[in-house]
This record gives sequence, C-alpha cells and structure tokens, in this order.
Amino acid sequence: MKRVALLLSVLAFSVNAFGASIPAEVPVKVLQNQIVRLLDEPSMTIYKETKVQLKFMVTKNGKLDVVSSKSENEKLAEYVKKRLDDKNLAIYVENSKEVYSVVLRFIV
Repeated sequence: MKRVALLLSVLAFSVNAFGASIPAEVPVKVLQNQIVRLLDEPSMTIYKETKVQLKFMVTKNGKLDVVSSKSENEKLAEYVKKRLDDKNLAIYVENSKEVYSVVLRFIV
C-alpha cells in the first residue's frame, strides 16, 4: 500500500511539474487544425493542387484576424480570407500581436 501511495504522489508531482512547464504560446498545429475545420470543403471547384500561404493573428477574444492570404489562384486566396476573417476559435491567446503563418494545401 505504501508503494501505491508513493507512486501516486510521485505521479501527481510530475504532472504538476509538467503542467507548469507548458509554454503560454498556442501551438501552430492547433491553430491550423481549427482553421481546416472552419474551411471544411470549399464551395468552389479546384482543378489542381493549390497552396495558400495564410498569415493571421488571434485576438484576445479568440477571433481570427487574417493579415494576408496569398496563392497562385487569387480566387481561392480571396475565398480563404473571406471565409476565415473574424471567425471564432476555441482557444485563448495571451499575445494577440503575434502573427502566425501556415500553408494550406487544397487537393483535387
């Protein structure tokens, strides 16, 4: 029984120590996954694989603020910008001035 109690206390301490070391920054992968969910499936036809370079900020309220959206396909870049700008994300960001950059691939 002592071993179980000791193991649980060590485990609880290690979880607390690990939790304290998590950075306040939101991982870009988490943001990218939420963006992909917001885009779902484009309502336009794509004839070849296309990439969109997206730069954005997240406000303190969790809203997406698109800074730029660039692609060879200008209509797709504009679609992404209109679809994502001012959408709510399910995250909290401490530094709302940070600009994030992700590449979105649209596959035929």
